[in-house]
Parts: sequence; structure tokens; C-alpha cells
Amino acid sequence: MKPFLTLAALAVLSTLAQAQSADGRPQELEQVTITATKIAQTLEKAPASITVLSQEFMRDRAVSGFQEATDYSANVTMNVSGSAGQFVIRGLGTPDTNLGFDPSVGTVVDGVYYGRANFLGAFFNDVERFEILRGPQGTLFGKNSTAGLFNVVTNKPGNKLEFDGEVLNRGYGDFTVRPALSIPVSDDFGLRLSGSFTNGDNNTLYNTYLKRPEENEEINSLRLRGRYATDNGVVLDFTALRSQYTQNNSNFQLISISQEMEDSIRVYDPDYDDNFDHRRTSTNFPSAEKAVVQSYAMTLESPLPSFGGIENFRVTAITAFAQSRAEQRNIDADFTPIPFIRDVLVEPSLYKQVSEEIRFTGSGRDIFGYGKGITFIAGIYLSRASYGASDLFSLEDLSGALAYCTASRPEGPANCRRELPAGVGGIGSTVALPLAEVLPLLDATSINNQNVQTRLKQNEQTFAGFGQFEYSFLPKWALIGGVRYGSFNKNGLLFAEASSPIIEAIANSENHTTYVKRQEGDYSPKGGLRFSPSKSVSHYFTWARGFKNGGFNGLPLRTTENEYGPERASSFEFGTKARLYKGRMRVSGSAFFTDFSNLQVSTFLNNRFLVLNAGSAVSRGGEIDFQWLPEAVPFLMFRSS
Repeated sequence: MKPFLTLAALAVLSTLAQAQSADGRPQELEQVTITATKIAQTLEKAPASITVLSQEFMRDRAVSGFQEATDYSANVTMNVSGSAGQFVIRGLGTPDTNLGFDPSVGTVVDGVYYGRANFLGAFFNDVERFEILRGPQGTLFGKNSTAGLFNVVTNKPGNKLEFDGEVLNRGYGDFTVRPALSIPVSDDFGLRLSGSFTNGDNNTLYNTYLKRPEENEEINSLRLRGRYATDNGVVLDFTALRSQYTQNNSNFQLISISQEMEDSIRVYDPDYDDNFDHRRTSTNFPSAEKAVVQSYAMTLESPLPSFGGIENFRVTAITAFAQSRAEQRNIDADFTPIPFIRDVLVEPSLYKQVSEEIRFTGSGRDIFGYGKGITFIAGIYLSRASYGASDLFSLEDLSGALAYCTASRPEGPANCRRELPAGVGGIGSTVALPLAEVLPLLDATSINNQNVQTRLKQNEQTFAGFGQFEYSFLPKWALIGGVRYGSFNKNGLLFAEASSPIIEAIANSENHTTYVKRQEGDYSPKGGLRFSPSKSVSHYFTWARGFKNGGFNGLPLRTTENEYGPERASSFEFGTKARLYKGRMRVSGSAFFTDFSNLQVSTFLNNRFLVLNAGSAVSRGGEIDFQWLPEAVPFLMFRSS
């Protein structure tokens, strides 16, 4: 991978309110405590490159979605919809072109690991903070976190009756309401009900053929969280969530096409606009996306008797169920207003997971009289997940197919231009020659509405044991170590069937029913050192490995190239964190070198997006987060990353 630099944000922010405390002392930056390492610790003490975005910070800056949140986090990009999600950290991530593809960035909400990033779309509202961890996180979180982790902590019920919320109204028409109600049922038990209702009908991407807005997402989410906490430290926490997401789904723009293709497009849509800045698209098929997400989780925490100098000894058990059901995920597969190919779901696409995690945590001033302090975590994790999808690729119209193929191959019978975006040229190349050979022999009306149906059904079981510690062997020095072993079993059914040899040739498919099975295991160790010359300054060095299991491609048009192998990442990271000038400045910086073997990459080949293994890749660079509240100008806050 080529070197890269991401400039996430440079902001000068006005914060007139509460610039100084009541007695006139200078205000400090908020002390940040994180839980992404499964143990509560200050941001300065956590030996990892982490960005934290609090609810107050995002509300003050009217951050309404994940794409805007990336403006305040270096080396991170995010995009989430109802049925798909794409997260990239330090240049590596998972595209959303193949929904059978496991993510490279892990997703955790209130301690629950979610196997698909699209669940996050239901958790943007009523959050206490977002924690973004960069680099492999395999020791604590296991598979599918080779690039990093996105940890969400939602707001807990309060001890008094409160109504909170926000209303966002954008200049281009997006409107969002996010109410929240906290109800104390008793001294020990409280409930919190929150919602998010977004209407984006006036977004700026406009379809000139269908005369409608695209990317007009509508999200309706409700979440109930209950918490029972006793004086002796026992905590029972549960969450129930339901979220519905819809949008028109031609959410792309063509940026480079041949003159022949543009001329053909204008025959069908005279209003076609190829100026990228005008935010216009054109498709004839009314693409749509509709998905429903549900989640139920329960967490039980209890203190345990201390032993051997270990204090704060606790056990935590987390049980969770989650389901993502895409009722529609339909697209215009030729990306133009020419009636050529469409792709629709035959039946709802369903992802389900059930998980259980039991872990023990503790800390102490020493262990059996040795050392200057220790914290540790150990546990087991089990999960079962299933995914199913069935797509129907249909030939819309014979005349449209001929127009498309003619426009995409102006230089000869079997040659199509290759520079069309998103693999359009590949489609034209595949279609052109079969059509040229067979169509003169057939009645045109007899092959309209031909189709190919594909299906993927897969099941997966995961078992893992993990442990990690931080041991202060000297007053200012700590040793970091940990390891995780995971065992993964995955089996699948792959299917494709064409309605006729004609569409089989056009789609470059073959009829088949294939059963596949994978069994994998992996160790993900971690080691490092932390040097803390003071309570507000910390330096660290870590080495860590991450693992991402192999799997099956979601569009099995053929019997070949339907499987891909596991991906591994090994990363070295150096970092410094400091809280300076009486707590008015926070600086953190890191440098990293990550080596990927058998990198899983998405490519467009023979009419379909495939996941294949590349040989290797390297990601190297660094990031800096900086905040400063100048004492001389108390109404200003500077933040850059």
C-alpha cells in the first residue's frame, strides 16, 4: 500500500459558556475515562491510539452522523446504511459490496460485539461517547478487528426524572428529532427510553430520470435501557432496540464515461448531468433499500472476594441477540438510465447472531507482594451467527441491452471500453459478444425478462478464550501482555440458476449447487511496555496481531472463486499521551507499522464483486490528536487531528 496522509480536521471552536469555573479558576479539559479495553482507565493511561468523541462534543458541533464524526478523528472514514456499513482505519477496511464479507473494523456497543457494521446506524443517538481504537485489537476482541475497533457507550438511566433531546434541521432539508426520557423507578432501578427519527427527503443527490431524490434516508429508532444497581456492587443492565431504515438507493455518480456511452444515456435521459459538483445521477430502475435492525442484550456484573492482593475483582456476563433484516436492497446494476440489468432481493436478506461472554477483571497494588500494581482481564466468548441472501439479476429490455453494448464497445465487435466506473465496462465486455452472436437468430421478445438467481446461506460458530494484563514491575514502568485463541467453523450453501442459456451467457454464470465448509483457528498475542514519568504523561510501545477469518462470496454466479482465506495483521506502534498546562491541553501522537498477510480485497470480476486474497500489504504512518483551551482567551477551544 502506498504511503498516505489523512487530514481529519482543523477547527477553531467557540465555547462561550462555562469558560471558567464559578470561583474564577481556569477551566480544565474534561478528564476522559474509556472502557474500550474492557477495563475503565483514563485516556492518557490507555496504551493505544484512541480518539474519543463525547456526546457534548458532538452536540455542540451539530454532528449528526458517522460521516461527519470522521472530521474529528484522524485516519478514519465511516459510512453506514441500514443493510451495509464501511469502516476504514489507517487505510484498511471492508467495502460493503459483498454482504457475506466480515468486517475489518470491529463494532462493540455497551460491551456487545456486533458482526456487521450496519448495526451502528441504530446507535448514533443518545450516546455517552464513541471510542475509536486504531490498529489490530485481536487479543480482547478476536476475529474481524485487524484494522481497529469502534466502541460505543450509550447513556445509562439517571437517578432522577429527566427529559432530554435535540432537533437538527439542515439547510438542504434533512430533519432529525432525538428525544430521551430517563425514569427512576426506584432507588436501585431506572429506565431510559430514547429515539431517533430522521427524514432526509431533501438531500442533494437528485435522479434526473426518475425525478426524485436519492440518499433520502429515513431512520426511525427506539431503544429501551434498564439498569438495576445495588449498593453492594451488583449491576444488571439490559437493552432492547428496534430500528427501521429506508432510502432510495441509486446513491452514486458516474465520473468518467466514454462519449459513446454518454450519447446513449442522453437518448434515454436528455437531462443527464455529468458535472460532479451538481450532485446529479440518472437511473431508470427505482432502486430502494429497506432494513430493520433488532437487538436485545443483558449484562450482569458482580463483585467477587479479593485474593492475593487483588482488589476490585469482578465477574461480568453478557448475553446478546441481534438481527439485521434487509427487506429491500435493490439496485440498477448497469448504473445508467438505459434499461439493461437490475438486481433485486428474491427474499429478505437476514443476518442473526447470538453471543455469550464471561470475563473476570481485577486490579491491585501488587500480586502476592510483588510489583507496584497490576490490572488484568480474562474470559471466554462464544457466538453463533447465520447469514442468508438470494439475489435475482434480470435482463430488463432487449433494446436497452443492445444500446448499452453498442455504446460500450465502439472499437470492435468484442471490445468494450474498460474505464467505466464500478465495473460497468466489464459487464459490457461480457454481454457484447454473446448478444452479437445469438440475438440475430432469436425472436427479441422471447428473451426479455430473463434472469439469474443466486443464493448464499452460511452458518458460523466461534469459541475463544482470552486474557490480558498490565503489570507495573517498577514505579513508572509497566509490562503489557495478552493472548487470545479462537476456533471458527463456517459452512455454507452456494447456488446459482439461470432461466435460459442466453442469460447464462450474458451474466457469465453457471448453474450449480455447492456445499462448502471452513474450519480455522488462530492465536492473537499482544505485548508491550508503558513508561509513565508522571500521572499526566505516558509513553508506550506495543506489538499486536489480529486475525480475520475466511469465508464465502455473497454472489456465487459460478463454482469458482467463491471462497477466500483468512487475513492476518501484525502491528508495531509507538505513542505518547500528555495532559499539560494545568489540564488545559491534551496531546496524543502515535506512529505505526502494520503488515498484512493474505489481505482480503474486494474486486469486480466477471459481472460480480468478489473477495480475494492479495499477497501482502503494509500500512505505515501516524496520527496526532490535539486539544487546547487557552487561558488567555477563555472563550476559545482549539482542536485538530
